[in-house]
Amino acid sequence: MLSIEETHLSNKMITESQEKDQIFKVNPSKPSKANFILTDLFTNYDQVCTPTPEFKLQSRGIFKGSSMLNPLIWISLIILGLLTAFIGVSIDYLSQKLLEARYYLSSSESKIGNFFIWVIYSMFFALMAASTGKFISTDAEGSGIPEVKSILSGVHISKYLSISTLSAKIAGLIAGCAAGLSIGKEGPFVHISVIIANKITKLRFIRTMPNSITIRHQILGASVACGVAAAFGAPIGGVLFSIEVTTTYYVVSNLWKGIFCSIWCMIGFTIFHLSEITDLIYLTKFEPISFNFEIFAFALLGIICGLVGASFVYTTSKLIFLRINMAYPRIHSRFRYTLLIAAVCAIVNYTAPFLQLSDKTIINQMFRSEKLSSYEQLYWSNPSTLFNLTLYVILKLSMTALSISCQIPCGFVAPIFTGGAALGRLFGYIVDMILGTEHKGIYAVVGAACLVSSVTHTLSIAVIVFELTGQINHILPMMIGVLISYSVSSSITMSMYNVILHLKQLPYIPLIKPSALYSKHVLDLSSAKTSLTQSTNLREISLIISRSNEYAKIPIIDEENYLIGEISIQSLKKIIVENYAMNAASMTNTDKDFLDKHLSPLLITNDSYIETWDKDSESSNVTNFLDGEIVIDNDLIDFAPLSVPENLSLIKVQFMFIMMGLIQVYVVSKGKLVGVISRESFTKKQ
Repeated sequence: MLSIEETHLSNKMITESQEKDQIFKVNPSKPSKANFILTDLFTNYDQVCTPTPEFKLQSRGIFKGSSMLNPLIWISLIILGLLTAFIGVSIDYLSQKLLEARYYLSSSESKIGNFFIWVIYSMFFALMAASTGKFISTDAEGSGIPEVKSILSGVHISKYLSISTLSAKIAGLIAGCAAGLSIGKEGPFVHISVIIANKITKLRFIRTMPNSITIRHQILGASVACGVAAAFGAPIGGVLFSIEVTTTYYVVSNLWKGIFCSIWCMIGFTIFHLSEITDLIYLTKFEPISFNFEIFAFALLGIICGLVGASFVYTTSKLIFLRINMAYPRIHSRFRYTLLIAAVCAIVNYTAPFLQLSDKTIINQMFRSEKLSSYEQLYWSNPSTLFNLTLYVILKLSMTALSISCQIPCGFVAPIFTGGAALGRLFGYIVDMILGTEHKGIYAVVGAACLVSSVTHTLSIAVIVFELTGQINHILPMMIGVLISYSVSSSITMSMYNVILHLKQLPYIPLIKPSALYSKHVLDLSSAKTSLTQSTNLREISLIISRSNEYAKIPIIDEENYLIGEISIQSLKKIIVENYAMNAASMTNTDKDFLDKHLSPLLITNDSYIETWDKDSESSNVTNFLDGEIVIDNDLIDFAPLSVPENLSLIKVQFMFIMMGLIQVYVVSKGKLVGVISRESFTKKQ
């Protein structure tokens, strides 16, 4: 027989078990409701508990669906796709017309006059491209993809998504293309699309949506895919490419948004009826290739492209490093260096007729399955096709490395793709001479994809090529070549995007090799604790804010140093403002001026003179205001902050930061706070 106490305990356990079971049960007699789960969206750890929209469940056996998808997200993605398409078409159109103007102006009977016009025209527009970064926005320089990679990981880069940066990016890209520099558009298009997306999320009707940070991340993630699709004209491959170059781990539920936005971008290109300008490749007609000895030739091509790509990344990184560090001050100033590179590229282009052809023309010639026409032979046959193709590959890649080392808006995938196509065609000619082959066009296609893969460390370029060529007969040699080139290059060097990210010292948590971190613990990386107690004063709060530029939140501890919660910097600033408003009536104008002078900078930039001012210069009212006891309201405190033990492996914390989008984490020893690890401290000490 059970005692009364045992019976009561047993009944209590049964009741608790039933209550737990009821949490996930749906009552069939009542309309079922649920909330969207933020872990299914493009969000971070801090946003998971944010209230989400409620919707009705439609339950029919195994068929359970949602009756609501927020139409504002659909509208935002449509607007984003169409605007990106419009700007992309405008850039392509203006760039082409300005290049045609250079040909027109340099087509007189005077060869010397034509030469000088050609060079001066190129130098003028190169100067314009460099000026956009100097006089409008320095954030417009370069590709843009490394910076987007940092932003999507949770880092805020000031002014990078501003209207002035957008204007500089568009104007600089058009001018750089008009100068005849060997640059691409994929990076700038991504940057442009992300800026547009950021502005869309700030529109009044979009800001009414809840979970603004999560929604913003979703739309920014989709905008990257849209920008790549605008550059390549390949929506599916563009989405995959954007995932590879900007993320370490990807929330799959955001995939449909990227594809949806990219499709509308392609619809935009169709609406504007300029496909003859923006299409990169005409559809090809390759014969199916069987599995024979030529497969080994494609594997060898992959090895060659991997080595060439790694060499390109190394050379370009050295050029950028020398320019950033002003190794040769007389050369490496912004304008002198850009003008020098523009002059060199213009002279080389003018003296080699095949270098005057556009990337689009070269690609379509290289991809052709049949022999080059008699007209095209005028460019390639003198003195020989093999010699000219070899010279083209060397000069094209060299000019691309020089061009993207300048301080101008630029990408590099299109010229690398073109150089790879020529390299593949050259390899196909050599195979034809030795073994005999009818697939020189396929060698060009595989070479183009392999070289891009080796430089960017992406496999999705193969999907982009399938979309552009309109067929997959070459899928086997393509995948073999791309996988091998990717493996060879990644074993030698980082991708070009990651190299630029490191050279610019952008804050980003990389995939550090675990072997270097197995012996490290979180205490080795944590910084000195900066904390508050719940009972504090405004002077202490001000000091904490002024010392906490690296932190977004401040830990709350008790008298024995046990971690009990955290409060955001913004909430602390709000406490200062509210207390000032409550006590302003009892202060003199002198006291108000004193506090305004010393506290106003704190509320804007976290900078304050509170540590340096002479306390004796304070009036009694100011001293009472700053030193009066304040109890922080429980509503402002998160009493369940994320903390880790001091002996936790550092590699696990790195995984948490990447996967969960953490801002900071607290290090504790038996519940007592011993340190803090922020995203910034992690990236500084990587």
